[in-house]
Amino acid sequence: MPGPDQLITDFHTTAPEHAFDLAVLLAAAPLNRFVMQLIAAELAPAATTRDLSAVLTSGLLVSIDSPIDEGDSYGGITFDFLPGVRQSLLAWGESSRTHRVVSLLDTYLSPFAPALKGLSTRMRSPDVQALPPLTSRAAPYLEIEHSLLTALSGETPRHRTVAHALRQRLDALTSARPAASVATRT
Repeated sequence: MPGPDQLITDFHTTAPEHAFDLAVLLAAAPLNRFVMQLIAAELAPAATTRDLSAVLTSGLLVSIDSPIDEGDSYGGITFDFLPGVRQSLLAWGESSRTHRVVSLLDTYLSPFAPALKGLSTRMRSPDVQALPPLTSRAAPYLEIEHSLLTALSGETPRHRTVAHALRQRLDALTSARPAASVATRT
């Protein structure tokens, strides 16, 4: 299977211009149909339903078998990018547009996905102390936050520092999961 950069290059070469631009914007968000439509309507008004369909059928995304749900479909995650694709797409984007997506998420999704509350502030002024509590429910959203911090790491050294700290926390949670399930079996 081709790597993330090759998948993106192939999509960029064959997809309509607005579809590629939409894919770059969507890389900054947890994905479900509501989020995709919100981002398209607010930040890519020239994108059509065909462009969104092109993204969905691009081979860059996978459907999540067991949707990650924050108790409401607006905050749930039903699609995700293949490994490495989100980060590579974010590298194609402009930081100002990434910040606009983040602002939309903070405004419209944080009531349904609490891990997103304050996201726009955390992206403008990263601080390890401001990170939301790391729980198994928050982890998928914090993975996206890590990708955003990494993509914006050229803005300030704090972006890199907080991205590194968040990565360590996420990795610790991941490595603790198997141990926790073993402990509950005994």
